[in-house]
Amino acid sequence: MTSAFSNGEIFAGRMPVLDRKGQLFGHSLYFRSVPTDGSCESCGPDQNAAALAGLVTGFGLKKLLGDKPGFISLDGNSVTCGFIRNLPKEALIFEIPVEDWKDEDLRREAAVLRQEGYHFCAPAQGLENLSGDVRNGLFESVGNVRVNTKGKSVPELEKIAQVFSGRGVRLLADGVDTEEAFGRLKNAGYDFFQGLFFASPPPIKTRRLEPRQAAVANLIRLIQANTDIQEIEEEFKKVPELTVALLKFINSASIFTRSRITSIRQTIALIGYAKLLQWLLLLAYASPSGDRRSNPLFRLAAQRAKAMEILSPLTRLGGETLHPDEAFFIGLLSLLDVLFMAPIEDVLAEMNASEGVQAAILRGEGIAGALLELVRRTERNDFDGLKALLDKLGMGLTEVQTALISSFWWVECLNENE
Repeated sequence: MTSAFSNGEIFAGRMPVLDRKGQLFGHSLYFRSVPTDGSCESCGPDQNAAALAGLVTGFGLKKLLGDKPGFISLDGNSVTCGFIRNLPKEALIFEIPVEDWKDEDLRREAAVLRQEGYHFCAPAQGLENLSGDVRNGLFESVGNVRVNTKGKSVPELEKIAQVFSGRGVRLLADGVDTEEAFGRLKNAGYDFFQGLFFASPPPIKTRRLEPRQAAVANLIRLIQANTDIQEIEEEFKKVPELTVALLKFINSASIFTRSRITSIRQTIALIGYAKLLQWLLLLAYASPSGDRRSNPLFRLAAQRAKAMEILSPLTRLGGETLHPDEAFFIGLLSLLDVLFMAPIEDVLAEMNASEGVQAAILRGEGIAGALLELVRRTERNDFDGLKALLDKLGMGLTEVQTALISSFWWVECLNENE
């Protein structure tokens, strides 16, 4: 078996950045240098320019970011040498290390570029060590400041927000892990919030399902039991708003057919029960009102499911196989505890999930459990033990990278006709 990591590989990842409404604003881009020994190091700002150029050439920036902006850490030389002029100014926010801003040429060039519509960011840490003139020059160009929240108390973070008040900058809180932290930082005056806090199960032991969610759960049970199509149609008739929403959702995606789908029976005839399950679950994540393109939980669930579907044919774990439809289904199910605000064990039981599905989600067992853990780690940019997982599944990092970017783009295409 070949190594999961090839010498000199660069892995591109991203982390969602939300606005004050809890909607997706953009992403922070990260690059990891991956030697063959399985260790993994973050690329520095000086390495990111080459990594970004390779990514743009290999995949295209739009496939990684869609129509949302991306924060990318680059060194000051990328600005002064003209490199960033080759990049789309509306797609990226360039984060430059504090030390580099001491360069007068950088401050002068960045000020010109800001007038041309380019956007810059600086880390908060270290700004206090700059001279007054340098700091004032920096704020002529920088419109965003990143604050690392790890290890800081709420009063400390509130004080940092006060320091930047009146500077005309937007504050990005990095490392937000809980909804509680999101609320406190929002009250403190922060503008953007980076992290997967929206995908963390809330500390609620039980909650009754909303009518639409209960209807989806019941339909999933019927479909998994291969219930007669007429009975499924009758169940849909009890919740006409769900029928309308599902048909609108499927038709807007324009994925399965060029013909307009007008009934549940036609839907089943064209796509079958397995695909109907997928669309029902996707619809459950999509808020009845609001822009699903900016719904971070919908996007994460869809991306996770699609990445697992793409990777499932590539997995090799003993004699076990995983069908792409099942992989997609497991990916969607794995976040239902967040959506329904209930323990995942209860949700899976309510959905009448099979023992194999429960084993994968609850205990990480089998090929599906290993694949789910792999995708989860890439979402968190957590590379500890990643090589062992890749070797276990018999795949390489390049295959994972391609699958992830394909899943990002699939979600963009899913949303473009909303």
